[in-house]
Amino acid sequence: MKLNELIQEVFADGRYDPNIFKAIYIVGASEASKLYMIDKLALTLYGLKLVETDAAFTDVLKKITDTLNLAHINDAVEVIGPVSKKVKDITYRSLDKYVEGRIGLIISGTASDISTIKKHYTQLKEVGYDQYVIFVNTNLETTLKLNIANAAPSITEDITIIKWHRHSSQMGMLFSVFGNKYGIIDNSEGVDITKNIQNAQITVTRWINAPLTYVAKLWIQEMVRGKKIVKDIK
Repeated sequence: MKLNELIQEVFADGRYDPNIFKAIYIVGASEASKLYMIDKLALTLYGLKLVETDAAFTDVLKKITDTLNLAHINDAVEVIGPVSKKVKDITYRSLDKYVEGRIGLIISGTASDISTIKKHYTQLKEVGYDQYVIFVNTNLETTLKLNIANAAPSITEDITIIKWHRHSSQMGMLFSVFGNKYGIIDNSEGVDITKNIQNAQITVTRWINAPLTYVAKLWIQEMVRGKKIVKDIK
């Protein structure tokens, strides 16, 4: 039996999502740029589920304060710590739910916390995920304009500059984790963004259509065996 037929047998009850065992990370300093790229690359049309730390950060912040501008929050540093922990808890719960069914993932977040990315990468690799990362690069001037235009939580210029430098310094670290499954899209003002997106779409489509990992194939085969045993018992 071919692999596609095995997959259809495992998910014959309609729970099958296309492109299981695939996870793509969209990282960068600008929240607006990342969401724009996810939309333009049409990643959700591949059946991938979005896990977004930036949105979770905003939702949690809204619940504990009446502003998203960190400059207007008393003891902002003390606030950010608990918020970040809560965001990680929410993100991990979402990931756990999706990974249990080996559903394809879009992980949108920051590149500054490379240890968290490495943790996700290692855990997903162990269960058979094929993973790719896109670093959405914007120069500092563009990042500042985007954050102001979109009223991001990190709207203060000083915080934005610090975040931008931190993200830029992680590009090499991301390459060390993902190797050749690593792409960069420049979304700075003045670049040919349409051409950049088209080139990225070609690469992402090729990756999406690549064969599943050995571990993923074993999992599917085990699921098929399990379903056959249940049928025999009935």
